[in-house]
Formats: sequence, C-alpha cells, structure tokens
Amino acid sequence: MGAARPAVVGLVFNESSPAIADASYGPDTLKVLFQAFDEAWKEVAPRTSHDEMAVEAARLKLASIVLTVATSQSRDAEQIKSAALILMNIGGKVRQ
Repeated sequence: MGAARPAVVGLVFNESSPAIADASYGPDTLKVLFQAFDEAWKEVAPRTSHDEMAVEAARLKLASIVLTVATSQSRDAEQIKSAALILMNIGGKVRQ
C-alpha cells in the first residue's frame, strides 16, 4: 500500500483507492460522474490530437481518472471535473 498523494480539490487520490472494477455507483452518483466526464472532456478534447487512437486513449484515461477520484457518495460534478483536469494536465499539456 502506497502513501497517500496530496488532496486534489478536496479529493484524495491514492494508490490504496479501490480498484475501478470493484467499485459500484448508484444512479445519482453515475449521473454526477457522467456530467463530470462530459464537462471535463469539453476542455480536454481541443488539446488532444485528432488521431482516432489518441482521442480514444485520452477518453479512456479521463474516464479512469474520473472513476478513481470519485466515491460512491460523490455529488459534486464540478469538484470531480476539476480534480480530473488537474490529474490529466502536466505542464499545460494533456497526457495521453
């Protein structure tokens, strides 16, 4: 088990977070997660290559990050979006 990483916009992103495959979310939380992903994608997409594989890789990475920072009690799409955008950006460039 790794040490906790710094909190990002009030959410803790650490190596001991439950695996995405083991997570389950209720309908209200899923609605928030979809909203967070869609809003974050609006900012990530213009900074992503137009290559179809690069777009798919960026979308998968963003989805994984959204699911990683979320909890089953997540209710703030803006907070999740902000955390995901921080984790997607290194030096102002979107990582793929």
